[in-house]
Amino acid sequence: MHRPIIKRCESAFIATLIFSAMATGIFYFDSHVSQSGRQKVQLKQSWVASEQFGAIFDKIKSNSLLMAVQAAKSRSPANAKYQYAKLDESFLINNFQRLKTIVRPLSKKYTAKVDQLMVHRLPVVDTKHWELHRPNGERLSVQAVQQLLRDPNYKVPNAVHYILPFSDPVIQFHHLVCILSGVWVLRPDFVIFWYSSEPKGQNWNLLKRNLTESGVWFTKVLLAHRSVPKSVYTQPVLIREHQSDVIRMEALLVFGGVYSDLDVISLRSMQPLRNYSFTIGRELPQNLCNGVFLSAPNSTLLALWHVAYQSLDDSSWGEHSLMLPNRLCHAFPEHCHVEQDSMDRPNFLPREIVLIYGKQRGWDWRKKNYAMHLWYRMHKRKYSMESIKHVDSMLGDMFRFVLFGNSTLVT
Repeated sequence: MHRPIIKRCESAFIATLIFSAMATGIFYFDSHVSQSGRQKVQLKQSWVASEQFGAIFDKIKSNSLLMAVQAAKSRSPANAKYQYAKLDESFLINNFQRLKTIVRPLSKKYTAKVDQLMVHRLPVVDTKHWELHRPNGERLSVQAVQQLLRDPNYKVPNAVHYILPFSDPVIQFHHLVCILSGVWVLRPDFVIFWYSSEPKGQNWNLLKRNLTESGVWFTKVLLAHRSVPKSVYTQPVLIREHQSDVIRMEALLVFGGVYSDLDVISLRSMQPLRNYSFTIGRELPQNLCNGVFLSAPNSTLLALWHVAYQSLDDSSWGEHSLMLPNRLCHAFPEHCHVEQDSMDRPNFLPREIVLIYGKQRGWDWRKKNYAMHLWYRMHKRKYSMESIKHVDSMLGDMFRFVLFGNSTLVT
C-alpha cells in the first residue's frame, strides 16, 4: 500500500533573515471593521511616522537586516507525528487511473509518457529545507505551525499565504494594498509570507510599519523561507509562474488556508468558504484560476492536483495551472466548491478588465466579490499613497476602501 510521502524537517532550522520594523499603522487588529469612524481618523494619520518612531526606524535601517536567527527550541519535537488532517489515501489510490486519463491531454509533449512519469499515487512534498520562523527569530517546525493553525470549527485554517517576489524582491504599491486587504479584511489568525530572499523597497518598509504598530507583526506573522523550486517530482520547473504554482500548492497541502496572489485584493470575509475543503474561482468557462483559492490541509482535490504535476510540461502555459483544476472539479465535484463570479471576475478579457481600470462603475464589487484578481500585469500604470486618492476607476475605489476606509474619489 502506498503511503503519503511528506518529508518533515529532522534538524533545527537555521534561518538567515529577520524582518525588523517600527512605525505607524492603519488599523488596529482588535478593532471591528464596522468601526468606520475610528478607521477614518486613524487612516488620515496613516503613513506619517512620529519623530520618535522615525528615529528608531532609521536606526534599525542603518544596521544589516540579515541576522542569524537566535537558537530556540521548536514548539513541538521535530519527529512529532502530528498531522492536521488525514490524507484520503484510498480515494487517491482508487482514482489514480482516472486522474491519469484527465491529465493526459493536458500534458502536451509528455502525453505519450504519462504512464511512465506518473508513478506516485500520493503527493510527495519535501519540507526538510523549509525554514519557518517568527519575525523575532523564534524557529518553528512544520508540526508546530500545523498546530498553531488548527481550528476545529472549520475545515480551512484562518491563515492567508503570500509568496513574496523571488526574481526581483521589490514590493510594489499594489502589492502593499493587496496584502493589507488580506490582513484587515480577512482578519486571519496568521499571515504567512513565503520568501527566498529579503524583500526590499519603500512599500515593504511601509507594510512592516503598519503591521508592527498595529500589533500584528510579532503576533500574527510567520515567515517561511524556501528556495525557488527547480523541479516537481521529476519534471523541470523553470517558468517563474510554475515555480510559484508549486510553492502555493505545497504550502496549502501541508498547512491549509487561503492563498492569494499579490495582485488579488480581498474585499469581504471568506469565513463562509472555510466550511468547504477546497474552494477556487472561475475566470473563464474552461478555466479556474489559482491566483486565489482556499484549501484544507491534505484536501483531496489539492492532493490530486499536486500528484498530476508529475506530467507537467513546463514549456506549456496554463494547462496544469488553470485547465486542470477545472477538469478535476468537474470530475470530483464532491471535493471542490467553485465560486463563479466572486473571486476572478471581472476577468482579463478586454470587455471585463475595463470594468476594473475604466471610469464606468458597471460591477458591484461590494456585493459580488470576496476578492478580485486585478490582472495587474496588464495595467502599466503605477500609483502611490497620494495619487490613488484621485484615480477615477473601480480600482481606485477599492484601493481607497482598503487604505482609507472610504472609497470616495478625491477631486
